[in-house]
Amino acid sequence: MGKLRYHKVPFRESKARKLSEEESAYLAGIIDGEGMVKFFKRKDRGDERLYICVTNTSKPLIEWLSKICGTMVTGNGSGHLGNKQIYRWNVYPVADAHAILTAVEPYVIVKKEEVHTAIDWCEMRLSGDKSHLDVTP
Repeated sequence: MGKLRYHKVPFRESKARKLSEEESAYLAGIIDGEGMVKFFKRKDRGDERLYICVTNTSKPLIEWLSKICGTMVTGNGSGHLGNKQIYRWNVYPVADAHAILTAVEPYVIVKKEEVHTAIDWCEMRLSGDKSHLDVTP
């Protein structure tokens, strides 16, 4: 795999609020069942991005995710499943992704490997470490 370019991006503290054990366990189940934790390379810049999202037809679920996790991005109207509107909750800032992933890590079952890899990646990005494991295919 080619060497990735890094851009000097100012990192901030997470704005995601601290989740209770119950919220963390429930969110882990949602991520395991309906979510995605994946890496991709941006074609325009060649840098690696972490993508965390949950897609669902339940608008109240997506609104709850946005509410309990603080300032996460909620995308409405991202498509249709049959005749039902689908909604998507995305987590982009690295600091927020790290806070959420470390909260759900003890409870995730199906996506445990993806969550561990993503936590390691977030910690390297937040520390400013320029060396890293290329996790995209």
